[in-house]
Amino acid sequence: MEGRRLPATNCVGFCLLPSELMEYIFIRLASPDICRLRCVSKPIASILREREFVRNYNDQHRSSTWLFFYNKPADHDDAALHGFTDRSNRWFKILVHDLLKSVVDSGEYLYFLTASGSNFLFALNTRNEFVLVNPMTRTVRKIVCPSKIFSGPDTSIKLLIGPPGSDRFCIIRNQIYGRKSFMVYDSNADLWQTRRLNERVDLSLVSGCVLLSVVDWFSKRTNIVCVSQRDHPEAVSIWPELAYADSSWERHYPLHGYRVIGDGKMAVVRSDGIDVKNHRVRMLKGVELWGLTANGKRWEFISETSREIVARIKQPYGMMKGCLEERNGTIRVALMFNFQGVWDIIRLNYDIGRKNWTRVVLPSCQMKGSSMVGISFSNDLVLY
Repeated sequence: MEGRRLPATNCVGFCLLPSELMEYIFIRLASPDICRLRCVSKPIASILREREFVRNYNDQHRSSTWLFFYNKPADHDDAALHGFTDRSNRWFKILVHDLLKSVVDSGEYLYFLTASGSNFLFALNTRNEFVLVNPMTRTVRKIVCPSKIFSGPDTSIKLLIGPPGSDRFCIIRNQIYGRKSFMVYDSNADLWQTRRLNERVDLSLVSGCVLLSVVDWFSKRTNIVCVSQRDHPEAVSIWPELAYADSSWERHYPLHGYRVIGDGKMAVVRSDGIDVKNHRVRMLKGVELWGLTANGKRWEFISETSREIVARIKQPYGMMKGCLEERNGTIRVALMFNFQGVWDIIRLNYDIGRKNWTRVVLPSCQMKGSSMVGISFSNDLVLY
């Protein structure tokens, strides 16, 4: 974790505060700040490492949402994860280069796939390997995959962590597009298993499944594999059709719109082509939300951003990446734009119960000359 040490006089004065007051202050800090404070002084570290404090902190921050992106500057030694949480007003820089270089050769290209809690999953595309990093425990693990890893933002991968208090994890990934199977990796067994799709699985259970999405870029259709969360998971492959409100949707949808898919929801980014300084770029003009029906057979239109929201987020771009999650009744969409070599991020929330859009204002992350290689939502970084 990147940070500066506090002056010694400040540390001494702070340590004279009642322990209850210090805990009251600490429990409201973001977890990267907690990790830095553990290095300030032994009295502070002893409070922050107490089991009761760690348990209370994790319980209170369990519902927190983090947005992470991974950038790789021209100087590869400065590769870092950047994270933002609703409980703070700034981006946190999480240095992972020292951890990664212990298992990744210099010059290898890493792609950030997804995150869950304090665990971050990367892909080494040239070697068909995954790398799991936990910066909170300072651990890293390389996982060899028996089949080729898709070169790019593979949205068909889920990282499941748990149960709480254990270091067990599970990776579920779709097979290469078109195959009737999926793959599961269990860290306890350190083994990949290939399992066939079961077409007899009850589709009414889609809401309780892990959903893996793969887009057929030729037909513009989406294949979703629904995997049950059991010790021996079953899965079914579905091809949801669009439930058009009228014929105009069918004419409009297939040809236009960048799609971000996750957790049974789909954000469609609408844009127009414009000319800027003799270059053809896109101008964002709105975001739509679609969701799977209960049986998983159709996409249904949910909502679209209001004119007020569009006026705040409208901007030109040349390239876009994004991620989406649904948790605790809220659908979160993050869109990362590149315009003339500068990256910026827009984040939107949709409250399902209130049917209301809000824009989450993010601190500027305008980075120039960096390669952005992955973006993902996650729940809070867990203290240990």
